[in-house]
Amino acid sequence: MTIPQGSALGTEGEMVAWEVIKQKLLEIIGAEDKANPLSDEDLVTKLHDAGYPVARRTVTKYRKMLNIPSSRQRKDWALTGQTPSLPPVEEAEEAEPVPAV
Repeated sequence: MTIPQGSALGTEGEMVAWEVIKQKLLEIIGAEDKANPLSDEDLVTKLHDAGYPVARRTVTKYRKMLNIPSSRQRKDWALTGQTPSLPPVEEAEEAEPVPAV
């Protein structure tokens, strides 16, 4: 089966748009404990539990595309009282699809 560009395969074998996975990533990071942010590996586990089996490098790529800092940087912000600014949902949905490697 050929997977169309701009999509991934879900745990049930259905096609899932990359934008859906990015949105879920934003939701998970938005709900995380700011004093103890999730690592990329933890994000992989959360996404897999939600039905989106992705690799850690994919999570890292999407996180960087969305301008979301690493867990270490997010923790530093929590300790200083700063709040990271995550891109609005509209911006995430308009992102250009990244070609498969």
